[in-house]
Amino acid sequence: MFWLALLIVIYSYLEAQFIRVRRDTVFVNGLPPSLERFRIIHISDLHFSRFGAREKRLCRILEKTDGDLAVFTGDYKARKKTNEGKVAEILQRVSACTRARFGSVGVLGNKDNQGMVEGIERAGIEILSNSVKRLTLGKDDLWIAGIDDLPLERATRALLSVTSMMPENSPRILLSHRPDVARLARALGYAVILAGDTHGGQIRLPLIGAPYVKSKVSRRYCWGIIREGDSVLCVSSGIGTSGFPLRLLCPPEVRVLTVVGKAGEPAK
Repeated sequence: MFWLALLIVIYSYLEAQFIRVRRDTVFVNGLPPSLERFRIIHISDLHFSRFGAREKRLCRILEKTDGDLAVFTGDYKARKKTNEGKVAEILQRVSACTRARFGSVGVLGNKDNQGMVEGIERAGIEILSNSVKRLTLGKDDLWIAGIDDLPLERATRALLSVTSMMPENSPRILLSHRPDVARLARALGYAVILAGDTHGGQIRLPLIGAPYVKSKVSRRYCWGIIREGDSVLCVSSGIGTSGFPLRLLCPPEVRVLTVVGKAGEPAK
């Protein structure tokens, strides 16, 4: 039993080091033609403290991954006490590897703070702090909204506020560190909702899934692509780890979402 436990720990440590690229096609009803096959590179929960082997692997992956927009959904530093200047330096190196024609946008996570915004933006990632960004593609506009990491009641108010900044019925994407606002976002007409925070549970067991789910709203919001009505929620397992540097059946990931304007089967 001891040796089995030791092997599981060793495997879990190694799994946490190797980043997977997951490619998904998500179906959005009523998508304007100019947004057809719009590709989003989704990166979350970097938890940077040094530029090590995992960070080098991330750079190699991003250099080979083309997209239209790169999205970062928070937790850039490993711990609240991590040196923020060092995190900004690592972000600059990683951002330089990112290949997205409309650049990179992001939101802050629970380990981040407003004092980091200048360094993150200097690295090339525009932070949406309860604000919106408009992208013009051909004859159409795509609106990107981002909210700060807040308790659910305050996050709800922030989401209502940013939604009021956009034209009604406009194509819109939401960035939120936590997935807990997904139900409200769906009701407000967001086609795609991108989140992290949960690490996918970090430890997942066969048949059971994650024993611990961080989302306070629904176990469904732990990890993966979740389709509800006309909205698609993508919850990333992230890059880094929290607590122990271990992952089991839940490897770190970069998600590449291709949005297509077709009503079809639920996204996989």
